Amino acid sequence: MENEQQVKQWVERVARVTFIDTEWWNELKNGKILCGLMEALNPGSIPCVYDSNAEFLVRRNIQFFLNAAEEFGVPRTGLFSVSDLRNGENIPFVIQTIHDLSTIPHDRKIQRARRQIITSTKSLSPEQFNLLLESVKASSLQTESNPVPLSPIARLTLGRSVLCALEQTPIPPIVRIQSVIRRHLVLKQYRQKVRNLAYRQRVAREILQTEENYVEALRMCVELYLNPLQAVSGHGKLSSEVIVPSVSKKDIRAIFSDLAVIQRFHETSILEKIRPRVENWQPYVCLGDIFLEIMSFMKIYTQYVQNYSTSMTVCERLRQTLPKFQQFLNDRQAIKRTKGQTLGSFLIMPIQRIPRYHLLLSDLCKHTWPEHPDYSNLMKAAEQLQTVTDELNNKKKQVESLQRVSELTFELRDQLKHNLFEPHRKLVLEEKLDNITLLLFNDLLLILITKNNNNNNNRDKRKSRRIRSRIKESLTTSVSDELPKVKLQYELPLSVVKLVPIDEGFTFTVNGNVIYTAHNMRPKRINKWINKFQQLTQSSSRKCKPSKLVYQLSIVSDF
Repeated sequence: MENEQQVKQWVERVARVTFIDTEWWNELKNGKILCGLMEALNPGSIPCVYDSNAEFLVRRNIQFFLNAAEEFGVPRTGLFSVSDLRNGENIPFVIQTIHDLSTIPHDRKIQRARRQIITSTKSLSPEQFNLLLESVKASSLQTESNPVPLSPIARLTLGRSVLCALEQTPIPPIVRIQSVIRRHLVLKQYRQKVRNLAYRQRVAREILQTEENYVEALRMCVELYLNPLQAVSGHGKLSSEVIVPSVSKKDIRAIFSDLAVIQRFHETSILEKIRPRVENWQPYVCLGDIFLEIMSFMKIYTQYVQNYSTSMTVCERLRQTLPKFQQFLNDRQAIKRTKGQTLGSFLIMPIQRIPRYHLLLSDLCKHTWPEHPDYSNLMKAAEQLQTVTDELNNKKKQVESLQRVSELTFELRDQLKHNLFEPHRKLVLEEKLDNITLLLFNDLLLILITKNNNNNNNRDKRKSRRIRSRIKESLTTSVSDELPKVKLQYELPLSVVKLVPIDEGFTFTVNGNVIYTAHNMRPKRINKWINKFQQLTQSSSRKCKPSKLVYQLSIVSDF
């Protein structure tokens, strides 16, 4: 009890605090007072003090104190654990650790000498270390009247500033300056490493979270779309009050490709390895070997990406020729579990995942130092992933273009005169100006107008939400039939259209008549439209003749 009161008074005096509670150790549980105590004893030993009451930050404060106390001289065996204090499991041991800390000499020169002695003696043989230890013990008992000289081994091993500290002789100014600079650099490296460790842990958690979401999304796609279609392939079936259309195995394979294989690989091989490592995270846990294993699976991803355009084409064909298929997609999308995601949203996820891996891996490499055991594997995986990502980024633009064309084909299914899914036809540029949308294909120009005005945006949004809330009540009609529609205003072959630049925009003309004027565009966008339009018109084969021009005339004031 007497020892406890002495420790309490010592903490109050050094940390300049006053304990109110009789069980004063409860006020130490957030770690702030302990960090303040170490800062008073050894300024700069605590990298930061978190004010938050979040459990992991409070534990980090206590861990900062324990690391600084060990550096200050408390033996590792004499340090309490974080749980001893946070959970009150062993308060006497906590008080004993603080008592041991109070008995250590607080003179800065002695502390600096102790740290440098420990650093200097790592390369000594056991015989040299014992001789040095005897000399240091003898020198620690010296007085000004009766100094004890150090042995020759100690003088050769220790630095000049350490010798000055042990022999209590004045330290030259240049040595003091060097000491301050070295201490500053060491503290800077230490704090940087603490930040890197914290950042690595955050990236690792993000990798785990995104991997879990990715696997769950692929599992939903397999269970809600692929499995029902495979189960009734060749003969329609009513299952769970949802009509599953009869789709050939060839079309099913074309739509989903190796999606099921990718899902099983990530669930059984990747996620099962990542989860235990992140949940039991330590500073030297490695993830690079898992990324290398993913790289060995890239061939499947490449095949999936190459098949994506075929997948979108088959989906669009089935939606147009098989009404039950469109109803099936609407039914699946209406399930609460999917959160309104369409089949196309699920199919594009594997293509989006690889660039995501590259970003996460880059963050992990950035905050991993070269001496870390995971560094070499991470760098090797990053180099391999960079090559794959560059290839997929080019393919991703084509994928997004196909996805947009699929949406347009469905929205304008009763208005289009051309098939947007022709193999030679590609979407080049898209521009949205108020309620007007300009779509430039390599051989067509589409001008669309939305029926809802800016003044009615909020009303239309509320209407859209009401419509979506009634999806489960009425699944016999397509959701998009009730949503605000898009009207096709012009569908023009590029051979009959001219683009004329004007100030802050450009105009489209047909046979000298202005059909639309674009205003208030950024100069970069204007130049991009002009350059692309000129390139396409110059390289166009001009297959469409003006006499067979296909477009819908409308009054310009409608825009």
